[in-house]
Amino acid sequence: MLSNPRKWMRGAVAVAAATLLWFAALWIDSDAIYERLGMGMHAVTFLAIFVGLSAVAVALIFRRFARVREDLIAGRGVVAGWTVDEATFAAFAPKALADDAADKRMALLTIFGFVAVIFGAFAIYDPDVAGPMLAMAAALCVVVTLAWLLGGRVSAEHWVWRGGEALIGQGGLMFNGVLHVWSVPLSWLSSARLSDHPAALRVVYAYFSPRAGPQPIEVAIPVPPHAREAAGRAAAALRKR
Repeated sequence: MLSNPRKWMRGAVAVAAATLLWFAALWIDSDAIYERLGMGMHAVTFLAIFVGLSAVAVALIFRRFARVREDLIAGRGVVAGWTVDEATFAAFAPKALADDAADKRMALLTIFGFVAVIFGAFAIYDPDVAGPMLAMAAALCVVVTLAWLLGGRVSAEHWVWRGGEALIGQGGLMFNGVLHVWSVPLSWLSSARLSDHPAALRVVYAYFSPRAGPQPIEVAIPVPPHAREAAGRAAAALRKR
């Protein structure tokens, strides 16, 4: 995450607060609302409950992100830190972007394969619904492709040099202004190691997605020669977790 999580937290709180307006209206005059919406009033109430609870959960997650970010900036819980110069950063960025693009491309092709098999099976099993099924498959592929393109733009933005500062903490890290957090519910730290050619600290963490299961994320941080000791200290500290 490149932006300040506090902004997203406030937005989620605003959405949660907005749903309370519906319940206030129900408390004031539910009969009038029922006369206007009929049974649709219950559907709106269910939607308001779902959106409100989801917004509260999102706000709590971003609150945790904000705390981790603020602790890192203040030096609280930081196990190691160093600065990557612009030349080292520029040399490292193309390989990191290429690896990330390859991973995203493989994920995209895998999703396309699942969509083809699942929707194609429905279309073959019942030719009467083949048209709608294929239309839904095409729409889903378009949405997934747009998400893939957006992910590529975000990755490219992350690899624009912004000072190259690396701060490694127990609950998350921040490199070049981009925040990564694993100390939130349904997330965990998987591994931390040093690699050569190019020298980098590679941290892998994951989060659980209800739809796709565990989703790993690898963060590669360049390690200039002067930062080798600090990077080794960070890897050792994270492995103890």
